[in-house]
Amino acid sequence: GGFTVFCLADPSPAVGFGVVDHERVPKRAYGALRDACRPVLPMVDPRTGHVHVVNDTRRPLVDAEVVVAVDGRTRIWRGDIDADAVTFVGSADLDDAVDVEVSLAHVDVSRVANRYPLVIIEAGRARKNDRPAR
Repeated sequence: GGFTVFCLADPSPAVGFGVVDHERVPKRAYGALRDACRPVLPMVDPRTGHVHVVNDTRRPLVDAEVVVAVDGRTRIWRGDIDADAVTFVGSADLDDAVDVEVSLAHVDVSRVANRYPLVIIEAGRARKNDRPAR
């Protein structure tokens, strides 16, 4: 798995593929790339509602709090997140969801959040419905 960035910086003052412009000023894509590469990342699968936390640090996050807010309704889990692992936390009901945010709070990382607007959730629903029956 993994990915590579096609072009980090634009070579000249023109439209380009870089995540920073020719003067090294971050573009909008830079923030998305930075957020996707965080060492601790809570996430929700838009197809299933499964909540996971990626912890790429070498230390477990003991007594972490994970909060999922679905259209203002919140669900809270507390527990340990293993070091250098992806930990399943629980499931959230995403039926008819418009806005979903998952966040993790811990003393070592403060608060880390990931937000899923309607567009992403709808794409997950479409993929879920397109799967062939087994």
